[in-house]
Amino acid sequence: MEGKTYDVDVEVMPESQPPPEAPDFSSPRTVKMPPPAFSRGRRVPKSDEKTCRSPLAGVVTSIAVMAGQAVTKNDPLLVVEAMKMETRITSLAAGIIRTIRVAPGDAVKPGQVLIEFE
Repeated sequence: MEGKTYDVDVEVMPESQPPPEAPDFSSPRTVKMPPPAFSRGRRVPKSDEKTCRSPLAGVVTSIAVMAGQAVTKNDPLLVVEAMKMETRITSLAAGIIRTIRVAPGDAVKPGQVLIEFE
C-alpha cells in the first residue's frame, strides 16, 4: 500500500488436525430461572400489598410522588435506570404514599422496598 512493503509470516496448520468443533445451536436449551421478584400482571401477595419493590438492580433517577400523596393504580412512582435503560415503576393499586425509602441517585437491588403505602 502506498509503495510500502511488508514482511508476513504465515503458519500453515497440518491437515491431520481436525478443526475445532462449533457449538451445536440446532436444538434450544431450557434454563430454569427463579420467578422475578416483581412482574406486571401478577397477583400481589397480602404481605406485599403495602409495599413497592424494585424489579431490578439499578439506580433511582427520579421520583414522581411525595409522602402523603394519593395514587391510583398504574400511576408513575419512580424511575430506575439499569444498563442505560430506564424502567418506570408504577403503582400496583390505589393508595396513599406513607414512606419513600429511596432518593434519586440511590443504588437499589432486586426486591428492595422502594415505597410503602398506608
